[in-house]
Amino acid sequence: MLTKRQLHIFQLIIQLYSELKEPIGSKTLLENSDLTVSSATLRNEMVRLESLGLIEKNHLSSGRIPSNKGYRFYVDKILPFETSDLNQMEATDVNQLLKESAPNLEFFMNQTADLFSQKIHFTTLSIGLTDQKRSITNIRLISISPQHLMVVILFSDHTYEEEMIRLVRAFSPERLKQLEMQLNHLLANQSIHTAIQQLKQWINEKADNYERLEELFISQVLSPLNQKQQLPLYVSGKRHLLDSTNDLELIKRVYRLVEDESLLTRLTRLESPLEIRIGDEIGVSGLEDYSIISARLSDGEQQGLLAVMGPTNMPYREIYKLLQYINKAYTEKNM
Repeated sequence: MLTKRQLHIFQLIIQLYSELKEPIGSKTLLENSDLTVSSATLRNEMVRLESLGLIEKNHLSSGRIPSNKGYRFYVDKILPFETSDLNQMEATDVNQLLKESAPNLEFFMNQTADLFSQKIHFTTLSIGLTDQKRSITNIRLISISPQHLMVVILFSDHTYEEEMIRLVRAFSPERLKQLEMQLNHLLANQSIHTAIQQLKQWINEKADNYERLEELFISQVLSPLNQKQQLPLYVSGKRHLLDSTNDLELIKRVYRLVEDESLLTRLTRLESPLEIRIGDEIGVSGLEDYSIISARLSDGEQQGLLAVMGPTNMPYREIYKLLQYINKAYTEKNM
């Protein structure tokens, strides 16, 4: 349990490390705060915070920096209760975007991503989420020639995807009809994501009993489903990743990860409208020194996600408050 003074000192370390980008010592704290304690008392309090794992000593100096555990404590226990008025200019900019983009959620998110990268100088991702209400209604297998087969997948929103498959050997009409019935039985009324998982599982379970021809064909049915599930991605301010490190190999790795499907999958699994993931919590190798603040937007039909990515010492309060405002403003406008 932290005392009121320890909590205040911890908040100051979070704030100053975000602003100064250098380890924080007792002298820096006293020079940049309203603290009236002695240097010795302040050092003792910092030792206590360090013993709790909230801050850690930087080997290159005598100062301390917040640990990932400390940042998690901050965003869970302190950030939601901090008061901070949104910059009036930022609020005006967001409201103007709402007027210009309605009802196009994707356009609004892309423009907002640009606004974020310009105002706060961090890489921002705009991700269009797959509509979970969309499901498969029917699958048709149409023989075009002995070597060519058309797979047509109809969806509940009256859209469709089609894929021309080149066959090594022709299916008989009877076997083609059986495969069509099997696919419809397995996939009809399933969401796209569930259908893909079901089909992969079916292939794995039946692979030993299938001829190679049929296994290959069933695998090819995944192609139009994967196309339909692809997430529209817009990245703004990727250059800001350069500001967080001088490690060129790390920068290259993070650049690749920004457009990696596994990262997007993890980003879209939000349990609440606004979440902050720190270091290992992101679940992607290479992002241990980064944080991602994500907000889900929805108008009932369209869904999207805004994600701000930067080093763990990013200014959480400013980004959190701005995302919170955007989420609330968009929801109220589109209720």
